[in-house]
Amino acid sequence: QTHLVQAYEPNFFRYLKDAGYYIQWHGKNDMFSQAAFPLSVSNWTSSTGIAFGTHHYPFGEPGYYSFLYNASEKYSNDSKANGDYKAILYSVEFLQNDPQEPFVLFIPGIGSHPPYSAPKDYYNKYSADQVAKLAPLRPVNVTNKPKYIDNIVKYRNLETLDQSVFNKINAIYLGRVSYVDWMLGELVSAIDALPDIAKNTAIFVTSDHGDFSGDYHLVEKWPGGLDDILTRVPLIGRIPGGVKGNVVDAPVNVFDLFYTLTDMAKCRLTSRTYTLLAVCCHS
Repeated sequence: QTHLVQAYEPNFFRYLKDAGYYIQWHGKNDMFSQAAFPLSVSNWTSSTGIAFGTHHYPFGEPGYYSFLYNASEKYSNDSKANGDYKAILYSVEFLQNDPQEPFVLFIPGIGSHPPYSAPKDYYNKYSADQVAKLAPLRPVNVTNKPKYIDNIVKYRNLETLDQSVFNKINAIYLGRVSYVDWMLGELVSAIDALPDIAKNTAIFVTSDHGDFSGDYHLVEKWPGGLDDILTRVPLIGRIPGGVKGNVVDAPVNVFDLFYTLTDMAKCRLTSRTYTLLAVCCHS
């Protein structure tokens, strides 16, 4: 666990917990070591995951390492099969039962991460033909791209796959994104049904990275890649009294979010940088 945050290292959640916030966490933990976790989190359930189907390609065939899977036999509202949705239900239950305030509710799910599969009712939400016509993928063999792109295609044995396969991968990925959108809507609806909580609760939604999902005939992500499809991830914020519908095109640093949230929580830090409150509160 040496790569995880250690007990002697400061972190966002520990700042808030030390400031009196109750930290409720529903989802995966890719961040804290065993010693750091209780110092930074008040309560945790490890509900995470999406119901996947089986491999689309048999082992040994080209495409096996494409992460393309068949549809799950489970539906989106099956909380036993879909840990991400169970985390949403746990979160709604937390909100509806007079939670200790102030609180932070953190829900780190699998989201749309590979493999490319989805619950039965979202797997075919979009088609490969729709991707080809409405949002064509970026072509393979683009000039001035790093050599690792060609190497990944070869390493994963994807060279012989037809363009339609990558269109299908992207269509399934978009279906998964829509599933995440639906779960977010369930959470926001639960918050809005509780006026005393809604008027005092800020909501922020983001992701740690994007996904090739068929662009350049690539799948998943490459840790050293800086393509916009990997780095241009959504950041949506809703704060009480904030401006509605304001869109900012400028890039945002993860540290901007850290300082924005600690600023809202009135945490005293030894350093300070730009926060996003100005763009959240003014158009």
